[in-house]
Amino acid sequence: MTLDLKFRKLGNHSLIPNLAEYAKDQMASHDDCKIYVGSDSQNNSNSTKLATVVVFHYGNNGAHVAYRTLSLPKMNDEFSRLWFEVTSSMEIAQYLKELGLKVSHVDLDLNEDEHFKSNAVLRSAVGYVESMGFSPRWKPHNADACRVADALCR
Repeated sequence: MTLDLKFRKLGNHSLIPNLAEYAKDQMASHDDCKIYVGSDSQNNSNSTKLATVVVFHYGNNGAHVAYRTLSLPKMNDEFSRLWFEVTSSMEIAQYLKELGLKVSHVDLDLNEDEHFKSNAVLRSAVGYVESMGFSPRWKPHNADACRVADALCR
């Protein structure tokens, strides 16, 4: 699968012509900028909608979001769908890292509470994210990028 970099700006939904340049500009123009990456997905009747977001958090001065949404064949297996969310976030985090940008957190839409089905993926996902040199966050702990991705999937 080819890396899809067709990201848009949250708000006016305009296309970002070059995610690499855009991310570098965000970091250069905001002293206290941190990057969070996260994904979420939602099954519809015959497809799965995936949203991946890059949050540029400006300290105490707000944030800006770049996002992409993909429509995929329906993923009925929950583990596979949740793992796809993780790998989608990681491919963008790795892309940004290769540009020399520091990703502060990779946010996982997974829950540490064992009563939630997503808990079955959590340990593997945390290990994967950490092994690639990133810092993971998950529910219920400030997985901010996943909250935005969730809204985009609905």
